Amino acid sequence: MFWVLLLSFIGTGAASNLPGYCTLYKGEIEILKRPPRKVEVNLGDTVSLVCAAHGNGMADPYVYWIKGLGPGFEEKGKHMGPVAVGKSTLFIEKVTEEDIDTYRCVVKDCCTNKKEEMDVDVLVPDETCKDVYGVGAVLYGATWEFKNWTAAVQACKDKGLQIAFP
Repeated sequence: MFWVLLLSFIGTGAASNLPGYCTLYKGEIEILKRPPRKVEVNLGDTVSLVCAAHGNGMADPYVYWIKGLGPGFEEKGKHMGPVAVGKSTLFIEKVTEEDIDTYRCVVKDCCTNKKEEMDVDVLVPDETCKDVYGVGAVLYGATWEFKNWTAAVQACKDKGLQIAFP
């Protein structure tokens, strides 16, 4: 009986005056779980990053991950896995060199196109300035104190050093 009445109502043209699904609410996106800005991992480690959001006064938004945004964050990147509703987890079982990149969690409402994006750098620890000798940070650089080669060689010998190149 209901279907007959609904079909009769639609057939009259009055249905075109009904508000659509997307006009029924005016809500806001609330981020429930924001991923960290940076994650340091060793090759072979497991990475699991959660990004979650809720729609206040609206349906829960879509959540998905993108990989490889480029140095200026302008590239579109590679879509990582399915689009989820409300929560998405980026999971890398064993990190390889190819996984070291910038990832973006995108939270988007399908009706209003309201969107929030959060970037995460997955990287390996930087050991460039590691204290390998146990004496603290050491900075090496060339100094030019001498006017000629003979004076430079003699200064090294006076300090008990040997010049690095002949």
